[in-house]
Amino acid sequence: MNNLFDKASISLSIFLCLGLVSYAQSVSVMDNIVHHVYDGLVSSENTGLYNGPEFKDEFLDSWDNSHMYLNSSVFIKGTLVYNNQLYTGVPMKYDLYGDNVILRSNDHLSSFQVELMAEYISGFSVHNRDFTKLTATGSELEGNDFFEVAILGKVVSLYIKHVKKRKRETIDNVLQYSFLEDNHYVFLYNDAYHIIYDLKDFKQVVPAIYKQIRDFKKQNKRLYKTDPDRFMIALIKYLDENQNL
Repeated sequence: MNNLFDKASISLSIFLCLGLVSYAQSVSVMDNIVHHVYDGLVSSENTGLYNGPEFKDEFLDSWDNSHMYLNSSVFIKGTLVYNNQLYTGVPMKYDLYGDNVILRSNDHLSSFQVELMAEYISGFSVHNRDFTKLTATGSELEGNDFFEVAILGKVVSLYIKHVKKRKRETIDNVLQYSFLEDNHYVFLYNDAYHIIYDLKDFKQVVPAIYKQIRDFKKQNKRLYKTDPDRFMIALIKYLDENQNL
């Protein structure tokens, strides 16, 4: 027992000595290590992370095996800044229909899912993607303002609003569901956010180079049709590196 307290005391001393007062969206490797050790000692369930309502997926019946989550309906370890506290190695998934983060309890006594309180989420990382909360976009999109940080360029940047829409259909007298992706984009230019639903929206934002944008689309038609997210990332990278904005 004394050894356990000694270890906890040493780790906590390291934590305090490092002077980790606040948590930004980007954190160092040492920050992650220290917080991971601290969370392992006190247990995530006791740090205030699992204080949201219990979550139950009401749309499990799908006729096409689709789901409402980012990439997968399976829990995967991610990183989360919640109520100004950094948590690493957290079993989580991102619900795109409800625009919220779902966690799985690991208290070894019971297993349940928790829907986090969105107002306490500053940012999170899952599936090797980083998300942040943007409240100054002027977006009329429903949800909790979580956007993927796709590109942070020198002149222009891109954020992706991941959205899934639900379709309902009765099959063999059973109500079933299907989810379709319907992403939108936020273009950051001259310290202003611009919602991009279609490439034509660029005409209002950067009219001087709209022709170059159309030419880029012609040269990348296949990518535009098959993977709009990758196309937009490639386009913004091209504009940031090659256009005199």
